[in-house]
Amino acid sequence: MSNEYQKVSFIRDYLAISCADTAQNVDTLVEAGLTAVIRVMNEACPGSDLVMYTGGSCQKDQYFRKLKDNNIEFIKFYQKDDDDVDIIDTALRVHKEIERVRGKGGKVLLHCRLGVSRSVTCGIFHLMSVDSSVDFHTALDEIKKIRPIAKPNQGFVNQLVNFNFSISK
Repeated sequence: MSNEYQKVSFIRDYLAISCADTAQNVDTLVEAGLTAVIRVMNEACPGSDLVMYTGGSCQKDQYFRKLKDNNIEFIKFYQKDDDDVDIIDTALRVHKEIERVRGKGGKVLLHCRLGVSRSVTCGIFHLMSVDSSVDFHTALDEIKKIRPIAKPNQGFVNQLVNFNFSISK
């Protein structure tokens, strides 16, 4: 996987987007000052349970212990990355968690498998929700400047445009 996917891309001082591989690296999370990890993934996705394998041994318990030892919350949401599935309900729940963590002065890493579609969609939803002057295109352009690989699937784009239209009335 290229460094572009693994980059911790801060879209706000309290919110970053990245991929599942980066979310597994607790040292990177600590170095970036992150206090919560929000995972938006399909449970059936390979590697989605964030189990790390080193020399054939499972490191899942060590990962969660290391998160706890560093006071990093782990929050997960099930979401497929398909054009025909609803993401707005998930995006709303993710937004509420981001705001909860932000309200405590924390910083969130929002991730999906690659940090391209699901997490970006939730990030766009968040930006539009916290600032009424930010529309879909502004939010996407802003994220793409920081994370050029950002590319929500077309179904998610359509839902975000419809959401944008509904809140701008």
